[in-house]
Amino acid sequence: MQQEDDLYDEIFQDDQDFLYEDRMDGSYYLGMQFYMTERVILLVNTISPRVYLKYKHEDILGYLRDYSMYPMGEPHVNIIKLHILPDLSYSAINKTYWLRLVQRHWRNSLQKRLQVWKTSAFLRLRELGKTSCNKNNMLRGLMSIYTNPLAKESLLKGSLLKGLC
Repeated sequence: MQQEDDLYDEIFQDDQDFLYEDRMDGSYYLGMQFYMTERVILLVNTISPRVYLKYKHEDILGYLRDYSMYPMGEPHVNIIKLHILPDLSYSAINKTYWLRLVQRHWRNSLQKRLQVWKTSAFLRLRELGKTSCNKNNMLRGLMSIYTNPLAKESLLKGSLLKGLC
């Protein structure tokens, strides 16, 4: 326990300059957030990338949890975009969450495209030079399921597979 406290004090000393810097609206930080309500997420604690890379991930989690203003059940270090509200509270947007969503959709889109490429009909068209693969069409509409209700329905029905090249 004493050794752990000494380690957290060492991390604090290493990160002291970063801790006392003014936070800028719209900037990205490594840290933890606290869900006040479903729609209100506050920035709780941050750490500089230099210090994060210097110590073990588990030690950083313990440090952030112990030096936090709010009780944290299971702490996670995330990439957070800061928004400073008119009342000067620090609102946070968890960018790690969105990165995971993009990665998942990209991976699924690529797997669907690879399945189409392996079909005999596609191979035959490629031999004849009649394919018009546009590699950018993988990106267009990739995340539209979150904003477009029609895209959500067609994805559920599987009709988006027809347009893949």
